[in-house]
Amino acid sequence: MKPRGRSSEKGIRRKLGDRLRILAILSAIALCCSGKDEANDQEKTYVYLADSESGLRIVDVSDPCNPREVGCYDTPGSAEGVFVLGGLAYVADGDALMIIDISDPATPKEIGYCDRPGDADGVFVSGNYAYVADGDGLRIMNISDPSEPEEVGYCATPGDAEWVFVCGTHAYVAAEDFGLRIINISDPTKPKEVGYWDSPDCAECVFAYGSSVYLADEESGLQIIGVSDPFNPHGIGHYDTPGVAEGIFVVGKRVYLADGTALRIIDASDPSEPKELGYCSTPGYAQSVFVMGDYAYLAVWEAGLRVIDISNPAAPKEVGYLDTPGRAYCIFVYQQKTSSKTLTILSPALPSHSSGTRPFGLSPSRMRWVSRIILALSVPISLLVPILTVSGRSVCSLRVKHGTPRVVVSS
Repeated sequence: MKPRGRSSEKGIRRKLGDRLRILAILSAIALCCSGKDEANDQEKTYVYLADSESGLRIVDVSDPCNPREVGCYDTPGSAEGVFVLGGLAYVADGDALMIIDISDPATPKEIGYCDRPGDADGVFVSGNYAYVADGDGLRIMNISDPSEPEEVGYCATPGDAEWVFVCGTHAYVAAEDFGLRIINISDPTKPKEVGYWDSPDCAECVFAYGSSVYLADEESGLQIIGVSDPFNPHGIGHYDTPGVAEGIFVVGKRVYLADGTALRIIDASDPSEPKELGYCSTPGYAQSVFVMGDYAYLAVWEAGLRVIDISNPAAPKEVGYLDTPGRAYCIFVYQQKTSSKTLTILSPALPSHSSGTRPFGLSPSRMRWVSRIILALSVPISLLVPILTVSGRSVCSLRVKHGTPRVVVSS
């Protein structure tokens, strides 16, 4: 990956002069834990299960072969949807949206809720809003203050809203017998349906990726819909699975379907002719699937959590499981640091008259897949920034976007 703008240190120095002599310090940027040896810090992987009448179950799957429950929260209703972001779990719990602090997975605590007139099934969080598939439509909650979420917008759907996926300014809703509904959410207080696509059977779950939407359509299997023009969605391709497609997850050109009594892996490199690569049977009814790395995690209705090794998509195999007390309905996988210390990033301040470094903290429980770091620089620049541990081990490279003195570093 090449940085935007001038790509050489020489070119940057010509423009900015001697003030950027400290640019070489960039190679020594450190991502470390303040006051603690990095060897003591561990990144844990947790599964969050909406377990119907048994509420939210939290399972440590850092060792995928030996999942173990580390915490739970007994919600008052029936937990059927869950989304995790920034140390908070958002649970669609019957007639309410529950917000639960999971910064310590062993002791989850409710910090807010919002009553709903419908039956909350699916939830998706983006920015300051939670989007809830709420039976009779899409409800939008302002969650900027998680202790007091409030509904700010609503758009009715002709069928039961089962699931929602947000991408950009549109929410894609799986509305059972009425297929895919496309809702413009550019103004969250005034959501408006702008397009729809009738699916052959019953739309249960939806996943948006690029200019396509992937639909789990029960007995009609996988449906792929083009949404580059949201006003006129069109069918691109389909794969009729032998089971009942209930849950869906997409990574690149591969589609993972919770298909009744199996996980099915489908190659959608040619979306007009998707092809099955492999499958793994499940001991119960697979409802929901989430993929991270070489593993697919399934919520299986009467058989809890199942962990499938998908490193060989032609021969996926179960490697771990954990029975849950309720009926596993929805699943979300999330990674976070276990240290209670504050992460510190040592970065060049690039001031006009100094060549020192300036530390600033990030809460480990708030770290997400895509980290965002704001650097307040004295000049606009464009760089590729290596991130190293204090021992010199490469973690990743970040792109510094140029254009304003206040630049964003994003992975």
